[in-house]
Amino acid sequence: MTGRGEVIGADVRQSVVELREVADDGAAADDPVSDRHASRQEVRSPHTTRAYRSAVHRFETWCAEQGYRSSPADPEVVAAFLAAAGAECDAGIYRYSASTLSVWAAAIRRDHLDADLPDPVSTPVVRTALRSMAKRRSAAGQVPERADALLADDLRALVDSISARAAAGDWKAHIAACRDIALIVVGFCSARRRSEIAAIQFGDLRIVSDEAGSKEQWITMRIRGSRTSLTSVAYAQLPRSRDSRYCPWCRLLDWLMVVTVHDNTIRTAKDHGEPEDQQVRAARRSVIRLLDNLSDRDPQLHHCDRELPVHRRATAPVWRALAKSTRYLPADTGHPLTDQTIPLILKKRCQEAGFDSARIARISGHSLRSGFITQARADGIASEDIKRQSGHKRTDTVDHYYDSAPSYHKNAANQLQL
Repeated sequence: MTGRGEVIGADVRQSVVELREVADDGAAADDPVSDRHASRQEVRSPHTTRAYRSAVHRFETWCAEQGYRSSPADPEVVAAFLAAAGAECDAGIYRYSASTLSVWAAAIRRDHLDADLPDPVSTPVVRTALRSMAKRRSAAGQVPERADALLADDLRALVDSISARAAAGDWKAHIAACRDIALIVVGFCSARRRSEIAAIQFGDLRIVSDEAGSKEQWITMRIRGSRTSLTSVAYAQLPRSRDSRYCPWCRLLDWLMVVTVHDNTIRTAKDHGEPEDQQVRAARRSVIRLLDNLSDRDPQLHHCDRELPVHRRATAPVWRALAKSTRYLPADTGHPLTDQTIPLILKKRCQEAGFDSARIARISGHSLRSGFITQARADGIASEDIKRQSGHKRTDTVDHYYDSAPSYHKNAANQLQL
């Protein structure tokens, strides 16, 4: 294919015609393709970059196989590509969701705009194709399930379960419990994305006092970048809670102490010229001794009247992997805990706590953020206050979390006097 006005293959044209017939022009579905024309210098997250690169490669491969030009692409070719992929099924189930196809379309659009080429996606034929495939999936009952929100009661159940298992386990279980409880409580109370939580470094944390003159204090987390912009800087506040067992301050400070003691011990041993095995043994002894001291405290009392532990390196990651390769210690390997690991930790801990298997399947890294917002909305907290913590810019996005909760809550039918 060499020009937009040239004749395309009969198979491509037939796919486009079928999609146009299925699409309902009066459908109320939202347009999955953004109309905003962002600059090609816009900074994108690594996840977006990888997803877009994979989608463009898929499109280029399909065009080469079919004998069509991929750049600049005709809108009809893009629509046919999406139609072909959207028709693929496994055992009667569509292989790709409507959201996946929308991401592919967005990747093709961005690839063209970055190359100063005409946008082939923001066109009626491609919009119609995407709406058609979304409609087909809806008619087939393939409606994407949202991540199950972990609410306040769920958080308490998880923390209690983790603590009980750690009490019956060895030092490895104690250190994993210390990390996982801190991760879950901080992830919930901060209401931030899992990628933002995973990227937290020691230098991003500080204690701030109320400028109005009260004695209130918060741990402020600096969020360096976001899913939509790697250059943005935002802040989330961690308050003290009423119950020390679920207090973000207590739990985070405990974990920070474990990491700091480990790293400082390793550094001191290294400065003394000790071999690596001796460094690890010294760090293990120091960490076990600290964990014993933490376990001896009264769990009903707060222990957050402490300063943040001082780490030698401000860029040291807070969240660490605990694996055989690190001797089950929070070693600073240069590769901090990834956001893909967070849902695995959540699923494992939910399973140990006896959550229903069907619900565990719906748990994701978004469950903590979703749970905070859903819980806050259910408790009557204003959307503006929620946005200030979660970093959302749109009120309707925050409200949508609560709207997606079970419809029998806050339902007008419950108030009818029949």
